[in-house]
Amino acid sequence: MSSRRPRLASPEDVSGIEAIALTDRLTARTVRDLFVEAASQWPHAPALMWLANGRASDPAVSWSFSQLLQEIYRAANLFTELAGERESRVSFLLPNLPQTQFVLWGGAIAGQVNPINPLLNAVQISQIMRAAGSDVLVTAGPDMDGGACWERAQALLKLMPELRAILAVGNTTPAGSLNFGLHCSRQPHDRLIRERVIAPGDISTCFHTGGTTGTPKIAQHTHWNQVAMSWVAGFIADLTPGDRFLTALPFFHVIGAILCSLTAFANGAVSIVAGQTGFRSKQMTGDFWKLVERFSVTHFCAVPTVLASLLDAPIDGAKIHSLRICVCGSAPLPLGLFRTFEAVTGLRILEGYGMTEGTVAMTLNPRDGERRIGSVGIRIPYCGVRAVRLDNEGCSVRGCAPDEVGNILISGDTVTPGYRQPEFNRNAWALPGWFNTGDLGRVDQDGYVWLTGRAKDLIIRGGHNIDPAMIEEVLQRHPAVEFAAALGKPDAYAGEVPVAFVTLRPGHGVPETELLDYARTHVPEGPAAPRFVRILSAMPLTAVGKIFKPALREIVTCEAVKECLSGHEGIATVCAQTTEQRTVLVVVELFPEADRHAIEGLLSSLPLQTKVREAGSVPPA
Repeated sequence: MSSRRPRLASPEDVSGIEAIALTDRLTARTVRDLFVEAASQWPHAPALMWLANGRASDPAVSWSFSQLLQEIYRAANLFTELAGERESRVSFLLPNLPQTQFVLWGGAIAGQVNPINPLLNAVQISQIMRAAGSDVLVTAGPDMDGGACWERAQALLKLMPELRAILAVGNTTPAGSLNFGLHCSRQPHDRLIRERVIAPGDISTCFHTGGTTGTPKIAQHTHWNQVAMSWVAGFIADLTPGDRFLTALPFFHVIGAILCSLTAFANGAVSIVAGQTGFRSKQMTGDFWKLVERFSVTHFCAVPTVLASLLDAPIDGAKIHSLRICVCGSAPLPLGLFRTFEAVTGLRILEGYGMTEGTVAMTLNPRDGERRIGSVGIRIPYCGVRAVRLDNEGCSVRGCAPDEVGNILISGDTVTPGYRQPEFNRNAWALPGWFNTGDLGRVDQDGYVWLTGRAKDLIIRGGHNIDPAMIEEVLQRHPAVEFAAALGKPDAYAGEVPVAFVTLRPGHGVPETELLDYARTHVPEGPAAPRFVRILSAMPLTAVGKIFKPALREIVTCEAVKECLSGHEGIATVCAQTTEQRTVLVVVELFPEADRHAIEGLLSSLPLQTKVREAGSVPPA
């Protein structure tokens, strides 16, 4: 691979790159091929570094590319032994550890691996594992991460008696488990104990998607999906052998697993793992610029909430000139934050757009050409992106004209072959080979993609469709606002009315009434003006830093019900919960003196699901 990359400045450059088929560019076809080739090309170069606490003063423990392959082989052989005659199916519940990398890629080589968010509860974990078909779990032992993962694993045992084995990572071996490190050390490190023919289209990894409520979809990645993405992502991020990638996003998510890890390994860069919790550690973010100086970091990935926190970390004269690129995605990046971060750091931010179903990325602002701030850039090589209009069945009716908003579809080498659960595949493809992302956006005449919102997040006020991004973009232009989230509040008359939540920049104070007046003045459509703007001390976030709107939706739905029932006596509690279908169910509990008939009549006027029951009654299973 060349030490210098050709320029990637425009959609025309992308088309030129595609003049050679990706299958002709790469010799690796599977994840195993990728690690074997890396160990052959850079056997003694550092591939993985581990900082136990994510601090600049931590001693660094390193694995070369050849040593990394050996550890991956050991893990793969252990999983193969445990599987017996069956194909290995392994799930893991781990913080960011070196062993997480061994499990992730060893599991993919032995069969299929299923990373799981360790913040989920045992019921959700069991649902994911059953959907993925896993019967082996690797988790942190009680001496790791405060014992949180082990507690969930113990609860999981009661829900999944079919588990064949639990492997504990750490220095202790609790009853009912096997010690992962000990059993790996007994396996061969230079070969697989059972050779298996892996086809490029075979499933390697099953990532769960969606929020932290309901039954998550299981998006499948093939070996070729991941190999293709590791080359394309390395190309567009200008990764070359010897580069240093600071890794602080979770490995259960595609950004941490594919972009920060596999892409680094495939391109001869070292992945520096900054502690078990990465950016969720205030100590780590406080040391971020010192880490950059110590290790001459060249690349890192972040989400907007991370960039905001890094601005609060003093640079204090740290030498950070080694930094070349920050790739930012997962959520829209406010324009003010974008400009401030680049001005303070001198770093070049490449904002992109991706999703688990696209392996990690589908578009990125060009690294060498024009970055159109506010857009998510141009399509990456070997990935098709288009906007279309859909009918009520989710099928494409026609392609959109330039700058016409439609549903965003993707296609190509890096797009999932489908979800593990068949029911989620029924409306996944709007056209043959074109996956429906569920996002709304437009493609301008030069090929830049502009996202405008999620189709399912539309606020429908009296039949008027309101894009929440319209409100959010206005509020984020206010100098005191750091992040904004708009959504619909149930309303008996209009169906929904728009409301908004914001967090403020450090050191700023502003009345909610001023923000409301600002929004009403600047939102371009009268019906889209929010009914209220509420300031939060912290925005609810997913584990990877996305604004978690289901939590906000539960708040406003509860408020709507309480307002509807205002003045009625005998109401014990009103609570909201997000169902497996990702709709909000409001449960109203009544004391005996309540007029249940009247209350149910009032609730029927609201466009939402409600359940009325006696206070203290046991909810249905």
